[in-house]
Order: sequence, then C-alpha cells, then structure tokens
Amino acid sequence: MANAPNDVQLFEVNLISDQVNKLLRRRTLQQLSGIAVAVMLAVGAVLALLMAMHLATALRMRSGTQIKTKEVADLKKICADLDRQRDLAQQRQDAIAPLLPIARQRVAWAPKLAAAAAALPPGTGIVNLQATQRDVFVLRTAAGAKSGPSAFATQDEAGLPQMGIAILFTPSPDGEDNLGVYAERLKKDEMFMDKFDAVHLVAMEQDTWQNRPVEVLHVHAQGTPK
Repeated sequence: MANAPNDVQLFEVNLISDQVNKLLRRRTLQQLSGIAVAVMLAVGAVLALLMAMHLATALRMRSGTQIKTKEVADLKKICADLDRQRDLAQQRQDAIAPLLPIARQRVAWAPKLAAAAAALPPGTGIVNLQATQRDVFVLRTAAGAKSGPSAFATQDEAGLPQMGIAILFTPSPDGEDNLGVYAERLKKDEMFMDKFDAVHLVAMEQDTWQNRPVEVLHVHAQGTPK
C-alpha cells in the first residue's frame, strides 16, 4: 500500500488549441457574415433602384394614359360636333335642294337687257320687250314646231328661255337703214347669247307715228334649258 500513490497515472488535456480553433471559426464566420451583409445591402440597393425606376415608368405611363384618355375624349367631342354640323349642313342642303335647278338654269336677264340696248342702231328705240323662262318654275309640255306669229306663243307654252324685242325706227329716204343687222349684233354678243341658241328676225311691220312713217322690227331670241 505504501507504493500505491506511485501507481496513479496523471495526464494533461490541452484545450488551448480547441479554443483557438473555435475563435478562428467564429472570426471567419463574422467575416463571412459581414461580406454577406454587404452583398445583401448591395443587392437591396440595386433592387430598390430598379423598383424606383419601374415605379417612375409606371407613373409616366399612367400619366400618359390619362393624357391619351383626355385626348380621346376631346376627339370624341370634336367628332360629335362635326357630325352635328354635317347633319345641320345636310338639313340645309335638303331645304334648298328644290332651288338648285333654278340656280343652275336661271337666265341672268339684266346683262341681256344691257346687251340688247347697247346693240341698238342710232335713232332707234325699243317699243316692247318680253322675256320668259317658265321652264324653271313650270314643267315643260310637248309642243309641235310651228311657224309664223303663233310660234312665240307655242314656244312660250313649252317653257323655253326666250326674249322678244320690238324696235321702232324711222326709215331713211335712201333706204340705207337696214335693221336686219341688229340680230347679227346680238349673235356676236357672248353675254346676250348665254343660254340662248338662236337669234333671228321674226317680222317687220309698217306703221305711223306722229304722222310719220315708221317701221317696227321684231327680233326673237330663244334658248334651250341647260
């Protein structure tokens, strides 16, 4: 028994290396965590920037959509106004449609009267003048061709634009006054011949005026409705 203590074996456990390894692993983890945090922050910043850009784009698109919607609404109002104006114009056109034939076919009598007066030979005057254009207001009826004094009445019933002019003049003793050229003068006048097809001498009558012999020349102009 005296020798018993000498049999006890002692051993030592070195824990310093384990502690050092733990500390190294902890330090490594801390470094990795810092790097991961930095990466996550960078990724978050990039994502936030992208989100901000997408948000700005969405706001611009929304604003553009609102503008386009307003423009479409304005264009619809303009189209509706144009449609209303078109309907109003169509109503006015329909209202004056019966007058269109009159506007197209009517004869301007004032220039013809001025031309007839300007073509008179010296010393003559118009005794009677008749002008008619019944075809504009009255439907023309079929009438057979006639000759003589009744031709004017027949053509008037047919409604053709026409003018009858009676001219009074005093014949000269030498017989040089020939009023047959009056119709030729009218034929050469474009203003007078507008919508007229023919001008011809109908008759010449002998008469007296203030105990003086006179002659009455009847000239007839006739046209075709156009």
